[in-house]
Amino acid sequence: MNSALSFIRFLAFSQGLARRFGVNAALLIAYVIDRLPEEDEAAEIEASAERIEAATTLTWHQVNSARKQAKAILKFRHDRLTHTSFWRID
Repeated sequence: MNSALSFIRFLAFSQGLARRFGVNAALLIAYVIDRLPEEDEAAEIEASAERIEAATTLTWHQVNSARKQAKAILKFRHDRLTHTSFWRID
């Protein structure tokens, strides 16, 4: 059992965010908040579709839908030349 627990990572999300934006958007917001540095509120995180899918189990289609639902507080920027996406909380 202890060896199985080392692979498990829990990501908690707010019920209020889930009611306001939906469960998928609340998961995506929680993922971004969890990875933001605490000392810099205006910071961005770099996250690929594969990394988000591995952490939240959301497909890229669900991530795009959640991004649109939470566009009031979740900001997304995509650098097409390097194929990287950047996320931040506004």
